Amino acid sequence: QRAFSSPFHDSIMASEAGWIEIYHYAPLWSESRIVYSKDGEKWVTADDAELLTLYQPKAKDPISKDSKPKATSPEKAKVTSPSKSLSGYRVFRIKAGNIKFVLCNETRSIWDNNHDSNYEISHSGAYKVGDGKIDRIGDADVEECERETLNKNQYIEIIYESSPLWLKCYMLYQMDHHDWVPQPGLSMKRFGAEANQWF
Repeated sequence: QRAFSSPFHDSIMASEAGWIEIYHYAPLWSESRIVYSKDGEKWVTADDAELLTLYQPKAKDPISKDSKPKATSPEKAKVTSPSKSLSGYRVFRIKAGNIKFVLCNETRSIWDNNHDSNYEISHSGAYKVGDGKIDRIGDADVEECERETLNKNQYIEIIYESSPLWLKCYMLYQMDHHDWVPQPGLSMKRFGAEANQWF
């Protein structure tokens, strides 16, 4: 049984959203997918589980062999660039203050769900996740996160022809996995100065 389908307690939400990178290693899976709830929102369904992408290290690693990260404490010394140890990993990137999630293979027949307890991350950073463990391995690569988000964004333009008697037009909509916009909805602008009934 998948953990996310069971009742779960509300968690304390992080005060500020930041980038979270989730790295997962499952070499026997042809795909890795993630089912999640971000910042207390509704869970993404198993049918809509999002695909993790194969990690691709940058051509130039910011940490070279000759330069070692300066650390002022043992805790900081553990936080370094993750690029040298992530060959074969798949990654999911999201901006959130808190995320609960489980992972599955391409057929949704094998699940990695923290032993039926759901994984949960409440702080920004890069994390290795698997077999019930979450290890923070460094800061999230903000540049890569933003680049991937831009590539995923899709824009839809809606132009509506109303009755000539309409002075205003509002649109109610549901985007992605969010709730419906409450009434009266989003006010639409007239489409051009001479558009009598187009919004």
